[in-house]
Amino acid sequence: MSNLVSIFKGEPSVSHLVIAENTHAKARSVRLLIDKHLDDFKEFGKVSFEMTKPQNSEFGGRPNKIFYLNEQQSMLILTYLQNTPIVREFKKSIDKRILSH
Repeated sequence: MSNLVSIFKGEPSVSHLVIAENTHAKARSVRLLIDKHLDDFKEFGKVSFEMTKPQNSEFGGRPNKIFYLNEQQSMLILTYLQNTPIVREFKKSIDKRILSH
């Protein structure tokens, strides 16, 4: 869990992919949860994202949308996920990493 927090557009951020990986959730499910409650996330600042090419772009495919959440937004998505032991441990790890930046 050493690369939980990254700098995106000059701000400490956590991607929805990192959240999914560390909570054993599906990345698509986390992204759809953010999309569904986008207005909630906007209350805590601009919701940043980037569009990336599919890994096998030679075969075509749709671009992928990766959300980058600030501290409050990352805590919000974690509260929307089930409070399993894995999610609780990840919440603590994120708090510690963000506070150290």
